[in-house]
Amino acid sequence: MVTARYTAEELIKERPRVKSEVEHDITTPSGLRSHRRACGLSITNFNFSPEFNLAIEAKQVAQQEFEKQRLHSAEADLERQTAVTRARGASEAAKLNAAALQAQGGSKVIARE
Repeated sequence: MVTARYTAEELIKERPRVKSEVEHDITTPSGLRSHRRACGLSITNFNFSPEFNLAIEAKQVAQQEFEKQRLHSAEADLERQTAVTRARGASEAAKLNAAALQAQGGSKVIARE
């Protein structure tokens, strides 16, 4: 009953969760425990067609590539934001220097620099 709730792909990817759910169902009072049976479970092999296995693998690779591209995009956005912030800071500094030079005592600013 537990495995029927999963697709074939999920059975492969979620093997530990499926195992845990099956073991839980087996060991509850309404399961095999009520018949005083000891039971363990190991999900080791699924036999699917090679094409199906390749399709699952290709999907996983595509998802990983998508995540990689998303990370690169986020890094590029961060670099762009950093460059904009630096440019704004440089612009503000230039404005302040220009104002200081125009104000009385601007020659002291030039001498200091």
